[in-house]
Amino acid sequence: MELKEYLDTHDKKILHLGCSSRCPEGHFGIDIEDLPGVDLVWDLTKGIPADDNVFDEIIAKDVLEHIPQGKLCIQLMEDIYRTLVPGGVVHIEVPSTDGGGIGAFGHPYHVSWWSKTTLKYYLDDAYTNGWRSTIGVKCFFKPEMLVTFFNEYDMAYVKATLSKLKD
Repeated sequence: MELKEYLDTHDKKILHLGCSSRCPEGHFGIDIEDLPGVDLVWDLTKGIPADDNVFDEIIAKDVLEHIPQGKLCIQLMEDIYRTLVPGGVVHIEVPSTDGGGIGAFGHPYHVSWWSKTTLKYYLDDAYTNGWRSTIGVKCFFKPEMLVTFFNEYDMAYVKATLSKLKD
C-alpha cells in the first residue's frame, strides 16, 4: 500500500520503522529489505519520506542501532519528531550499552550505540546540561517511559515511550 493511500484510509496512523516481516495489521511498515509485510522499501538514513505531523505513533524497535552514529541518528530522531502529530508518541526499543553491552556491541550490523543517557539528548537541556544544542539536536520529546531492562537472552535494552510536545 502506498503511504498516501494508508494515510487516507486509516484513522489512527502508525508508522513502523524497520518492521522486517513482522509489521502488524494497521501499521505502515518501512524497511530497507523487500520482505512480506513491508509497505515501503526505504533507507532510513535518508530520513522518513512523509509530510510533517502525520503519524499518531511511530514504532522503532531494533532499528536505531542500524543507523550510523552521529548526524544520521540525530537526523532520524528529528524526522521522527517532525512526522509525529503534536502529542504523538514514538516507542523505542534498542540494545543498550548498559549491563555489559553484549546486545549493543555483539551484533556485526550494529553501527550506533544507545543507552538511557543517549536518549536523554532528545529530551530537554536539563537532562544533558545544555550539550544537546551543541550537537544539533532541536527536537524536545517528553519522556513518558524510559527504562533499561534485560530480555530473555540477558541482553540489556532501553525501552522508551517519548511524546512530541504539543505546539
